[in-house]
Amino acid sequence: WVGMGDYDSITLAGRAMSGVFDLLAVWMLYLLGKRLYDKRIGLLAAALGAAAVLPIQLSHYFTVDSFSTVFVIAGFYFAIQAIPIHAPDEEISGSNLIHFVLFGFVIGLAGACKVNTLPALGIIALAGIAWIIAEWKKAKFALGLKVILFGWGLAVLAAFVAFRIFQPYAFS
Repeated sequence: WVGMGDYDSITLAGRAMSGVFDLLAVWMLYLLGKRLYDKRIGLLAAALGAAAVLPIQLSHYFTVDSFSTVFVIAGFYFAIQAIPIHAPDEEISGSNLIHFVLFGFVIGLAGACKVNTLPALGIIALAGIAWIIAEWKKAKFALGLKVILFGWGLAVLAAFVAFRIFQPYAFS
């Protein structure tokens, strides 16, 4: 698309793409820290992520780690959105299902980049189990449990669809 498909210039295009994804990872770290704690922690997480040396090296060599990191961090963010275990006043409802789907989709994308990131799909199961343990005596527990169980199925389905579309060679 940009005329950089030959052997000498593909590394330049790859480094630029990896750099963009590294910046997205820093932004996702900020959003995750802000969601879990506050804006100061988000800025601290982003600053520490931006100061890390390994992502710079991985971008230089155009590896898949820059891409999969963004998707795994986004998976953590959507898991927290789907199952709000850190805020007791937030409830689980049907509106959380879109976050289960987004979680599954980005983890499927991470797996398409690097297959050893697929176990990150278990994050949503752990978050759901933590919610079940914390909320089992509450009044709306039955509804929350149904949403979580259905959400788990949606997350696995979305991860499979994303992996199937973006890593078709795994099925050939």
